Amino acid sequence: MRRELHISPRFQKKLKQFLEKHPDLERRVEYTLQLLQGDPFTRSLDTHRLHGALTNFYACKVTYQYRLV
Repeated sequence: MRRELHISPRFQKKLKQFLEKHPDLERRVEYTLQLLQGDPFTRSLDTHRLHGALTNFYACKVTYQYRLV
């Protein structure tokens, strides 16, 4: 089952800025977003709930160094 991702204008702006600095990660980000639509808890994403001020949010990895929140 494919899920619909709700991407905010702020996320789009931040993603655009990020990809301008890291154009080599564009394909990886697209792949990660596709995996999120299919199964957000697939093992390769390492999806986990955040704590503290971001309690209602989840994060998943794009690469070892970068994550999506």
